[in-house]
Amino acid sequence: MYGKKVGNLEPSDTEILELLYQYNPWWQNKNTGTEKIHRSDFFKAKDRLNDDTMLALIGPRRVGKTILSYQLIQELLTEQNRQNIHILYVSVDHPAVQLTSTLNRIFKVYQESILKSSFI
Repeated sequence: MYGKKVGNLEPSDTEILELLYQYNPWWQNKNTGTEKIHRSDFFKAKDRLNDDTMLALIGPRRVGKTILSYQLIQELLTEQNRQNIHILYVSVDHPAVQLTSTLNRIFKVYQESILKSSFI
Protein backbone atom coordinates (compact mmCIF):
# COMPACT_ATOMS: atom_id res chain seq x y z
CA MET A 1 0.00 0.00 0.00
CA TYR A 2 1.30 3.43 -0.85
CA GLY A 3 1.45 6.22 1.67
CA LYS A 4 2.59 5.68 5.25
CA LYS A 5 -0.19 7.60 6.99
CA VAL A 6 -3.51 5.86 7.54
CA GLY A 7 -5.98 7.06 4.94
CA ASN A 8 -3.22 8.57 2.79
CA LEU A 9 -3.05 6.67 -0.48
CA GLU A 10 -0.63 9.12 -2.09
CA PRO A 11 2.87 7.66 -2.43
CA SER A 12 5.65 9.41 -0.56
CA ASP A 13 8.48 11.14 -2.41
CA THR A 14 10.71 8.17 -1.48
CA GLU A 15 8.18 5.73 -2.99
CA ILE A 16 7.95 7.83 -6.15
CA LEU A 17 11.74 7.87 -6.40
CA GLU A 18 11.93 4.08 -5.98
CA LEU A 19 9.36 3.68 -8.75
CA LEU A 20 11.25 6.06 -11.04
CA TYR A 21 14.44 4.03 -10.56
CA GLN A 22 12.53 0.88 -11.51
CA TYR A 23 11.21 2.47 -14.70
CA ASN A 24 14.52 4.12 -15.61
CA PRO A 25 17.30 1.48 -15.30
CA TRP A 26 19.62 3.53 -17.54
CA TRP A 27 20.11 5.96 -14.64
CA GLN A 28 22.24 3.19 -13.13
CA ASN A 29 23.94 2.51 -16.48
CA LYS A 30 21.77 -0.52 -17.21
CA ASN A 31 20.53 -1.40 -20.68
CA THR A 32 16.87 -1.06 -21.64
CA GLY A 33 16.85 -4.69 -22.74
CA THR A 34 15.06 -4.03 -26.02
CA GLU A 35 15.67 -5.72 -29.33
CA LYS A 36 17.17 -3.96 -32.30
CA ILE A 37 14.27 -4.99 -34.54
CA HIS A 38 12.18 -1.86 -35.11
CA ARG A 39 8.67 -1.39 -36.46
CA SER A 40 7.90 1.46 -38.81
CA ASP A 41 6.50 3.41 -35.83
CA PHE A 42 10.01 3.57 -34.38
CA PHE A 43 11.33 5.50 -37.36
CA LYS A 44 8.37 7.89 -37.35
CA ALA A 45 8.82 8.61 -33.63
CA LYS A 46 12.62 8.83 -33.96
CA ASP A 47 12.22 11.63 -36.49
CA ARG A 48 10.28 13.61 -33.85
CA LEU A 49 12.96 13.40 -31.16
CA ASN A 50 14.88 16.55 -30.39
CA ASP A 51 16.40 18.34 -27.40
CA ASP A 52 13.49 20.51 -26.35
CA THR A 53 10.31 18.46 -26.59
CA MET A 54 8.50 15.84 -24.60
CA LEU A 55 7.26 12.81 -26.50
CA ALA A 56 4.12 11.06 -25.24
CA LEU A 57 2.96 7.77 -26.72
CA ILE A 58 -0.73 7.08 -26.29
CA GLY A 59 -2.90 4.25 -27.53
CA PRO A 60 -4.73 1.06 -26.58
CA ARG A 61 -3.21 -1.45 -24.18
CA ARG A 62 -0.78 -4.11 -25.46
CA VAL A 63 0.08 -2.52 -28.81
CA GLY A 64 3.79 -1.98 -28.07
CA LYS A 65 4.02 1.52 -26.57
CA THR A 66 6.44 0.44 -23.82
CA ILE A 67 8.71 -1.47 -26.21
CA LEU A 68 8.71 1.49 -28.59
CA SER A 69 9.51 3.84 -25.70
CA TYR A 70 12.45 1.74 -24.57
CA GLN A 71 13.74 1.44 -28.14
CA LEU A 72 13.63 5.22 -28.50
CA ILE A 73 15.41 5.62 -25.17
CA GLN A 74 18.10 3.18 -26.28
CA GLU A 75 18.47 5.24 -29.46
CA LEU A 76 18.94 8.40 -27.42
CA LEU A 77 21.53 6.76 -25.19
CA THR A 78 23.59 4.98 -27.82
CA GLU A 79 23.20 6.83 -31.11
CA GLN A 80 22.59 10.36 -29.89
CA ASN A 81 24.79 10.16 -26.77
CA ARG A 82 22.25 11.74 -24.42
CA GLN A 83 22.99 11.77 -20.71
CA ASN A 84 21.16 8.93 -18.96
CA ILE A 85 19.65 11.12 -16.24
CA HIS A 86 18.17 13.44 -18.86
CA ILE A 87 15.78 10.72 -20.00
CA LEU A 88 12.68 10.16 -17.86
CA TYR A 89 10.17 7.38 -18.50
CA VAL A 90 6.89 7.24 -16.56
CA SER A 91 4.06 4.81 -17.17
CA VAL A 92 0.70 6.19 -16.13
CA ASP A 93 -0.64 2.63 -15.84
CA HIS A 94 1.12 2.09 -12.51
CA PRO A 95 -1.20 2.45 -9.49
CA ALA A 96 1.24 4.72 -7.65
CA VAL A 97 1.30 7.12 -10.57
CA GLN A 98 -2.49 7.04 -10.78
CA LEU A 99 -2.67 7.82 -7.05
CA THR A 100 -0.29 10.72 -7.35
CA SER A 101 -2.46 13.80 -7.65
CA THR A 102 -0.38 15.35 -10.40
CA LEU A 103 2.53 14.59 -12.70
CA ASN A 104 4.05 17.84 -11.45
CA ARG A 105 4.88 16.05 -8.19
CA ILE A 106 6.66 13.28 -10.10
CA PHE A 107 8.58 15.88 -12.10
CA LYS A 108 9.50 17.66 -8.84
CA VAL A 109 10.93 14.45 -7.33
CA TYR A 110 12.82 13.78 -10.57
CA GLN A 111 14.19 17.32 -10.69
CA GLU A 112 15.25 17.44 -7.04
CA SER A 113 16.50 13.88 -6.56
CA ILE A 114 17.88 12.87 -9.95
CA LEU A 115 18.76 16.00 -11.90
CA LYS A 116 19.54 18.08 -8.83
CA SER A 117 18.76 21.12 -10.98
CA SER A 118 15.91 22.61 -12.95
CA PHE A 119 15.02 21.00 -16.27
CA ILE A 120 13.19 24.04 -17.54
